[in-house]
Amino acid sequence: VSSTAVTLGFARLSRDRGGLARPLAAGILTATAVSIARGVLLAALFAPALLPLLALPLGAMAAVALGGAALLWRRPAGDPPERPHFDNPVGLRAAIGFGLLVALVQILISAARTEVGDTGVVALAAITGFADIDALTLSVARLVPGGLEPGIAAMAIVVAILSNTAAKAAMAVGFGGGALRRLVLPALAAVLAAGGGTAGALALAAAG
Repeated sequence: VSSTAVTLGFARLSRDRGGLARPLAAGILTATAVSIARGVLLAALFAPALLPLLALPLGAMAAVALGGAALLWRRPAGDPPERPHFDNPVGLRAAIGFGLLVALVQILISAARTEVGDTGVVALAAITGFADIDALTLSVARLVPGGLEPGIAAMAIVVAILSNTAAKAAMAVGFGGGALRRLVLPALAAVLAAGGGTAGALALAAAG
């Protein structure tokens, strides 16, 4: 299930059902953590060399997201135990769409490498990550055995996830109710700080 789609759906729902702001915000953070963990798994499966490079920044992001979700799932005394219900969005149409997206991202990555070199992959990651993480992660990881520098690949994946997290914050602002925004925006900001901070520290250490 796309964490981006979950965020958009939960944000819209929060406008009409403000009393569900806490579980909806917790759901967004949980989906964010799961998507980050899935990105690490995809990278490790197709390019194990990426795992040491991704473990710290993505581990920090996932831990912060899960911590925020855990705090929000703890319902304050007196709150009704209402929980949102959603139909399962997974199906053949979604699977076909994901396959087409992966193919498109691979074409764009090849074009970027041809035009501006491997660093173009990072710029493309910032754009495509705004909508989806998995397609970019899968496409980049597949290129590592073929010669893409692991450091560039890892940076592209981290940038894509940071971009996607920023997109979730934008969706909460643009589509969410006030109660949801107050709960989820500080948590997403902490997730961004954790990932950006650790990735920046690693980059400086490598440069030094």
